[in-house]
Amino acid sequence: MVTHLPRARYRLNSVDNALQILEALARPEAELNAGELGALLGISRSSAFRLLATLELRGFVRQNPATGRYRLGLKLLHLGGAVLKSLRLNEEARPVLRELAARSGETVHLGVLDTGELVFIEKIESPAPSAWDRTWERACPPTARPPASFCWPTSPRTN
Repeated sequence: MVTHLPRARYRLNSVDNALQILEALARPEAELNAGELGALLGISRSSAFRLLATLELRGFVRQNPATGRYRLGLKLLHLGGAVLKSLRLNEEARPVLRELAARSGETVHLGVLDTGELVFIEKIESPAPSAWDRTWERACPPTARPPASFCWPTSPRTN
């Protein structure tokens, strides 16, 4: 019988730091330089720069030529699309979501719970204009449930 050791034992600092950079740049309006990212991660500016250079080579981040700051790259859209395609949940749910939007006259969102956060993976617009236009790609605490409460992109994260 194979015993599964805790996954943290196999953690690679460099990979973890690169992923933390992506998460930091995923914050709304985030555009940071190597020094700021290094300070945020507790690593040297030169280490942050090398990680950014590698991520930039692969298309995961892009440097703003005017400011020298980094932001997320379009390669992440490709990966996100591949994840959605592999789930197939949104494809299966789309007809039901359309019917719900038509009957309710409201915009309908489909979310999945992922490591304690509700991540919206599909959105069917209301047939009528709506004042409630929230960014559906954002992750929200699973306690944010309509109609009693809404998950706004600016809502604080809860653990």
